[in-house]
Amino acid sequence: MHILVVDDDEGIRHALERILEKAGHTMIWAATVEGALRLLHTEEASLDVVILDINLDREGGGYDVARKVPRDIPLIILSGLTPEEVRKGAVQVSNALSHAVTILGKPFENKKLLGILSRIKPRERVPASAPKEFPPENGSTKP
Repeated sequence: MHILVVDDDEGIRHALERILEKAGHTMIWAATVEGALRLLHTEEASLDVVILDINLDREGGGYDVARKVPRDIPLIILSGLTPEEVRKGAVQVSNALSHAVTILGKPFENKKLLGILSRIKPRERVPASAPKEFPPENGSTKP
């Protein structure tokens, strides 16, 4: 799967890179809200999962990113907060986590993260079709 990791902790990003690549996944990352939003915009079609540090960058930063993750992309939340604290924050910012798959506490167990990922199906890609010439060279008016 192609995974976007959004975390401002370089150690976490490097650990996730080792774990995910060893398991056969590809990873791109962002360390800031702005970087995450840019990658969500440019890479959306190729992403299968987003792993997001909810305490990113500044207060509310992770929630800002969570709101922008398309609903068809599974969202895994990382946090040093308890799941209840994370959910409480989400309610305060328009239920930003309504499509989150799970909230994974930091530090997390590699096996637990990989188990969560194993239950997520990669998103189906719609193949780009070749443009059709219209009208066809043979003079037919049917597309």
